[in-house]
Amino acid sequence: MDDTGIPYTVGDYKIEKTIPEQIRVLFNLAVYTGLRKSELLALTWSDIDFDRDLLQVSKAVTVVDGTQICKVPKTRASNRTVSILHFLTLHLHKLQVQQTEYRLKWGP
Repeated sequence: MDDTGIPYTVGDYKIEKTIPEQIRVLFNLAVYTGLRKSELLALTWSDIDFDRDLLQVSKAVTVVDGTQICKVPKTRASNRTVSILHFLTLHLHKLQVQQTEYRLKWGP
């Protein structure tokens, strides 16, 4: 099944594909904001202003000696606030609620 909810069918063979919501939101953030991969991966819930549909970009992920670390962006211009579409804010909030429920159920 794709995003339309219609399963792929070839003869008797049927394929149903679904994309996890986290990946779908990450992809939409990339497309609609133009953030770099390292900036997307460094985002935390505190970077999102749910009331004003804004993202604060203040860090990036990089790999040093095989270990991922968060660092400040290379230039001052990379440290910025980005507007996001309201539908993305709603999906992000939904993911935050799901993550909170999961943590309460299973622990940190």
